[in-house]
Amino acid sequence: MSIIIGLLIGGLFFLSNISSYILGLRHKNQIIQNIIPFTPLQVATKKVVDIIEQYKPKKEEEKETTVDQFGIRW
Repeated sequence: MSIIIGLLIGGLFFLSNISSYILGLRHKNQIIQNIIPFTPLQVATKKVVDIIEQYKPKKEEEKETTVDQFGIRW
């Protein structure tokens, strides 16, 4: 049983090694063709800041008091 588990784990490592090698070849071809496969740092940081600003709780606007709303003073 341990031999089968060892073979399965070894097969997974082999397949991941082959897939990373193929990905490296694609990346190399993109660099040769002057296609930059990564995002410049300034663009990435701007996107992160925009996302943070989108989900940041907004400041509450001034609530109307009863005096402003009804003219009643408690």
